[in-house]
Amino acid sequence: MVINVHAVTPFDACPTEAFIIQTPTSKTIAYGVDLSTGSYNTLTPDMQTNKVNGAGYNFHDDYIYGWDYGSATLSRFGSEYTPEPLTIVSGKIGRNFYVGDVSIEENKWFGYRSGHGLYSVDLNDPDDSLVMTQVATSSSMGNPNLTDFAFHPTNGLIYAVDNNGFLRTIDPITGQTTRIREVLNEAGAGFNFVFGAQFFDVNNNLYLSNNGNGYIYKIDVSVSEPQGVFFAYGPTSSSNDGARCALAPVVSSIGLDFGDAPDSYQTSYDSSGPRHGESSLHLGLLLDTESDAYVFPLSDDASDNSDDDDGINFVTGIEIGTNSVISAVASESGGFLNGWVDWNQDGVFDSAEQIVTDEPLASGQNSISYTIPVWAKEGGTWARFRLSSVASIGPA
Repeated sequence: MVINVHAVTPFDACPTEAFIIQTPTSKTIAYGVDLSTGSYNTLTPDMQTNKVNGAGYNFHDDYIYGWDYGSATLSRFGSEYTPEPLTIVSGKIGRNFYVGDVSIEENKWFGYRSGHGLYSVDLNDPDDSLVMTQVATSSSMGNPNLTDFAFHPTNGLIYAVDNNGFLRTIDPITGQTTRIREVLNEAGAGFNFVFGAQFFDVNNNLYLSNNGNGYIYKIDVSVSEPQGVFFAYGPTSSSNDGARCALAPVVSSIGLDFGDAPDSYQTSYDSSGPRHGESSLHLGLLLDTESDAYVFPLSDDASDNSDDDDGINFVTGIEIGTNSVISAVASESGGFLNGWVDWNQDGVFDSAEQIVTDEPLASGQNSISYTIPVWAKEGGTWARFRLSSVASIGPA
């Protein structure tokens, strides 16, 4: 029997954050992502291996398992985020895996390799010599084009969105693969899909991190016609993998700042509304926070008698077909302002209704001109303004 030296310690419990592992340069970095905001922090700048893929969080022992390119084998990662290479004595295919996850029902890691198929490794005694077993060939599975997959928290199936935007399920016992439906469309998105990190929460939501731009999408797979919706911003890298304890919920953090518009504008947390963590960068002098949006008519100003919406002022009249000016007050320099007005009053902020795009703001007051379109409708309507440390964000 081959025994590995136990060098890593498990996580304390099933964490709520998502783990994204990337190798943007010569070092592999582990990020922790708060899915309630999309904010992320560096857990370690160097995982001491040149690449990790096929990663999954193991609920059975609270370790992360992933394919370690440096050691060309499966490794176990604990709270130090350093690898403990495991010994696989038979069944290895001589290729690295970039698709993988750990089952919820069984203490097994599963990996998929295009041209080879679906494989499993029993983890009941990872300190012992391990055996890799082929579950199905890639041809019998229909040769799906996958860059990651994730185990559902309760039904035992593997879910994945391929790089064409189609949601699929895989039976880990037989390898039977079922294409459910298209949930995202590249043409509509305007960029290519490579979903290198995929993971679940306990409420049947599958999350996808797109390598090229870091956008995180959410899909409720429990509904009859699931559809991908933009959820948050995350880190970008051509080398991208993810892991998460699928039995942990994603909950809205305290200390968030939401909008006040009716929920047709995607305002609340459940509607993937815009939300900003409390920080030194914000619009106006006043700031209040909440755990979810108080949508109109119960805006956060009305509920706590604190009018914190002092960051934007319409300083000139608003007349259809003319130019006008807003005043934007920034707490500090270094942010980008984006703004929308629902000119046609249909309850949605459309791309044609954006009046400010990636405007860099200096600390203090900034004057910005904009145009009221000739097709705008008369009457009261809603606006949304967002100041952020990154450019090119949307209204939700």
